[in-house]
Amino acid sequence: MAVPNLPGVSSMAVNFIQPKLRNIVYGKSMLLTTIARKRGFRDFSGLQIQEPAVFKRLPAGAIARGGTVTADYSDPEMAFTINPKLYYANVPLLAFDGMRNDGNESSLSLAESRLAEADAAIGEVLGASLYFTGQQIAAYGADYSAYSTTGFWNFLDPTTQDTTTNFVDGLGGWLDDGNQVPSIGGQTRTNIGPSAGTVGGANAYVNSTGGAALLSSINTAIGKTFFQPQSVDTIAMGFDVFMYLINKIQPLTRFGSEDAPMAKLGFKAVMHAGVEYVADNLCPNGAMFGFDSDILRLWVSRRALGRFGFTGFKTDQITVGDVLGQVVFFGNSSYPVPRVGFRYYGLSS
Repeated sequence: MAVPNLPGVSSMAVNFIQPKLRNIVYGKSMLLTTIARKRGFRDFSGLQIQEPAVFKRLPAGAIARGGTVTADYSDPEMAFTINPKLYYANVPLLAFDGMRNDGNESSLSLAESRLAEADAAIGEVLGASLYFTGQQIAAYGADYSAYSTTGFWNFLDPTTQDTTTNFVDGLGGWLDDGNQVPSIGGQTRTNIGPSAGTVGGANAYVNSTGGAALLSSINTAIGKTFFQPQSVDTIAMGFDVFMYLINKIQPLTRFGSEDAPMAKLGFKAVMHAGVEYVADNLCPNGAMFGFDSDILRLWVSRRALGRFGFTGFKTDQITVGDVLGQVVFFGNSSYPVPRVGFRYYGLSS
């Protein structure tokens, strides 16, 4: 039987809203996921974060009868010192919208969905900035066009180079050979290792030749940074480089497999020669970063507020009941063994 027309009645049925918030804006960070998987989060408190490291060997060797030993009383240890950085994500809530989206008739709690979005937003900014230096070095920023308005980089000021000094000291700073980032963690690289451009001490391996993403070049980078038992086990790259690369890996290992650790967590990943190649939307185009996932760390404040905590809603004194709060991160990242890592950029095929 046909449904009779009911003039004047418009609320017999309601619009159906799927009670799930879809994300079409924020990118998931492969680096933050790796740090969480390897338990790389570290607590800190105080003014600075210090990573002690041994930068030269103690005199040692064999000696003949009646021989002499080297008298060297200099310290073989030093410490990378980094300052904590502060990140935030706003959580706005207009009183009018809050009152309309409440109670049993509410498909989604507006406050809860905004908090979930804030977590995604701060994770995206933090995850993206983990690829840069945190020192605003013009030459480095030009390598990757971080100020592009495409992809996930819309939160950056298009007039800046290499993001900003407010960002964490990311892999771009740690994985350098001293030519573009001469100091890291308060240490001048040439004071604790070889000259710029030579792998060792605080110098990583850098390949800026660009062009094709060749397995032979990547294997050279892995070999130059091998320092047993530590070695590169993860290589992060943008989807463009990932798609270049899978066509050049051996046919039987070119496809993403379920046993690749990051593939199990939803990322595109390929295992090859004991190294995991992982695509990350937040990685700058044309670049790849090789690192030991057991060394990469993220230092987080012991205070609850700094551990992705929430400030609480603060009422606006001008409008009627509008409130605003922030999700907060306070800390920094470290990679205290730069020589076990590499940076390869300018890749276009």
